[in-house]
Amino acid sequence: MPRSRLNAVKLESQTVRALFAIGLLAIGLLGTGPLSSCTSAALPCRSPEHCPAQRECLANRCVAPGSDPVAAGTTRLVVEAAEVAVVREGGSSRGAALPPTVTLGGPEPTDEQLLVRFPRSWAALDIDTAFLLLAPAASADPTGADVQVRVALAASPWEPGTLDQAPAARSPESAGLARTRPPSPLRIDVTAQLKALQGKGSSDHGLLISARDTKSAAGAALPKRGATYLTGADGELPRLDVYFRLH
Repeated sequence: MPRSRLNAVKLESQTVRALFAIGLLAIGLLGTGPLSSCTSAALPCRSPEHCPAQRECLANRCVAPGSDPVAAGTTRLVVEAAEVAVVREGGSSRGAALPPTVTLGGPEPTDEQLLVRFPRSWAALDIDTAFLLLAPAASADPTGADVQVRVALAASPWEPGTLDQAPAARSPESAGLARTRPPSPLRIDVTAQLKALQGKGSSDHGLLISARDTKSAAGAALPKRGATYLTGADGELPRLDVYFRLH
């Protein structure tokens, strides 16, 4: 059963607040070209390749993996997936049983896609930032190249389970980098997607997650094995971390 949990996000250090403010200023200076240097403040980014090694692109900022680049005083809502499907070769058009894992960016025919739909407990909130989180599978291979991943909105209805074809994707899209050495949780900024789904008349068919580029942003010489995550069939469900403002 999907669950939602609330907990206050408290940034206790004035230094953390200062760095967050610097990050916001940096976003305003973001140009159209890739970033070529690194400073002690959070670098602005639009995709993972703009960030240096050991950083991920979250909320348009290059941050250390596991960081929470959110505004002070926001509250977190944790929402677990209500429906999940894996799109793979040989799947069913009517939704066979959900496999325990999904592999993004693997070699053919193991390259798969993930569909996730969440309860709309976030729909009426004043959203500041939102993230999609996937847990790595214990069986994930730690020797392959990292995988660039994209998240878009699913454009049409789908059945949970295992499918042979994904619905079309629609904007907005966002990007993340699936770290494989070692396998790590995948967290991607989906603020734009949730805000689009809050729009009047918008149909919510969930999120479509797939490999954006099968070449690694770092370590291109490494073998292409993909990044493997749990689907919730036998383990942790995909989830949303939604940070919102109380009024």
